[in-house]
Amino acid sequence: MPRASTRNIAIALVAALAIAGGYIADFFGVSLPGLSTPLSTDSSYDGSTLLRGEIDKIVDGDTVYIRFTDGSRRKARLIGIDTPELNQASNSEPSGQKGPEPGAVEAKAFVEHVLSGQQTVWVEYDLEPHDRYGRDLVYVWLSDPSEEVSIESDMLNGLILASGWAEAIRVKPNAKYYDIFRSIEKRAKDAGLGIWGFDR
Repeated sequence: MPRASTRNIAIALVAALAIAGGYIADFFGVSLPGLSTPLSTDSSYDGSTLLRGEIDKIVDGDTVYIRFTDGSRRKARLIGIDTPELNQASNSEPSGQKGPEPGAVEAKAFVEHVLSGQQTVWVEYDLEPHDRYGRDLVYVWLSDPSEEVSIESDMLNGLILASGWAEAIRVKPNAKYYDIFRSIEKRAKDAGLGIWGFDR
């Protein structure tokens, strides 16, 4: 696919989301911090690690269910990012939960709108394919990463970071894109996007 600037992609995305739901601009703003050159996948990308599927359910900003082309349905955690928790555990609450952290509802809403109408996703794994809870650990691409792509606009993990609704985290050994994620996070943080616009 032709390479486009992050700002143009972000403006087009937010404009489309605003049409779909007028409140979306209040959540996400109208632009993302510009990049002089889109960040592309590194030379270590191996297409043999790629699976195709579709998002079957969105749990929260960093957890989804994926239905793969072989018919299997698996719960998956997005690698390298951490969004606010929708359901915090609490020993003091009768329900055992405290409710959502600031930004949790917005993060999930952002993912829902990004994936609205998305028929196919490309799923990439890192060195460790599962966590201790049995979830798949994945990078979710919205465009075929064997083509020319940009992490901050074509990978769901990177797009959430670029919009400010997640922090970059490193959980070894799955750190393939960590340095790029940190750079994307810094631009969102400097611009006060998403959770970075909240009092913390």
